[in-house]
Amino acid sequence: MIRLFLIARELGIETQEVVELLRDLGIEAKSASSTVEEIVATQFCKRIARERNIALPDGPLFQQKPAPKGREARARQSRRPPRDPRSASRGWSRYPSRSRLRKRRQQRT
Repeated sequence: MIRLFLIARELGIETQEVVELLRDLGIEAKSASSTVEEIVATQFCKRIARERNIALPDGPLFQQKPAPKGREARARQSRRPPRDPRSASRGWSRYPSRSRLRKRRQQRT
């Protein structure tokens, strides 16, 4: 799915004009954040570019970045910073427990 503002950016025209042109072709579009199928977006861009003599870049028009995999994906999903894997093996966390604090106090005195 491709958003209409991306189509407008490729063609160098206003998003409202893209919305109106798509409506004229019978494709429902309400705003710049509306989406259309990638094949429809590609055909539409090529058609408008041909009619207006606009040069489009070679290759695929709308490239999507591949989704992150593994540890990166999990780190992006959570809002916490990634946990140090060494801390889990040592049996302590970032914040010491009450019993650990008591032991430290006893050691100091």
